[in-house]
Order: sequence, then structure tokens, then C-alpha cells
Amino acid sequence: MELIELLDRLFDAINETDNLPVENVFLDEDNKMNIYLKDGTRFSLYINNYGKWWIRQPS
Repeated sequence: MELIELLDRLFDAINETDNLPVENVFLDEDNKMNIYLKDGTRFSLYINNYGKWWIRQPS
């Protein structure tokens, strides 16, 4: 999965939830997602791709 696809999916999931009092969600050019809630608080998520990982099954 590419980084922009992950950001798009996170944006949609956060923006469409009914359980969070989300006022607005912004994505900036530094791969930071700012989530503004209706009570005035803000959360920032920094997202970066550090490569691939996998879980190896025991033999």
C-alpha cells in the first residue's frame, strides 16, 4: 500500500465516524494529519513509510 492511499483511507475513516465529535480533518504536505474536534482540541498524526515488514510463520 502506498502512503497516499493509507492517508486517504485514514482520512475517510476518521471523517465518517459517528463516535468522534470531529469538526474537521486536514492533511498537509508534510504527511501530517490534523484532526480538530468540536470541543476545540486538536490531534496531529505524523505518518511515514519506513519500508515493508512481514510475519514469518514458524517452521
